[in-house]
Amino acid sequence: MIDLEAILNAKRPVTITQEMVEETIERCMFTRPEGTNMTICVVTLHNGYTVTGESACINDEAFDEEEGAQMAYRKALDKIWGLEAYRTLCEVAANG
Repeated sequence: MIDLEAILNAKRPVTITQEMVEETIERCMFTRPEGTNMTICVVTLHNGYTVTGESACINDEAFDEEEGAQMAYRKALDKIWGLEAYRTLCEVAANG
């Protein structure tokens, strides 16, 4: 269990930046399943863990591959952000 008292009394501010999140990324791959308007972003972190982000367009005629890739990437980053927040809070709680 995370020690909230340790987090509140941390010697350093508990923050995570976009740069910190992006530094965890080893590689990123995009795919679009055949016959769909869906884009999947597969992000592999430096520790080998993979995170995905997905996007889909409700109108085939409005599908924009680049926009879909950007949306899928942002969704993958959001997941990484949560993982980094958890890791950081665990470190703060363990180290006071």
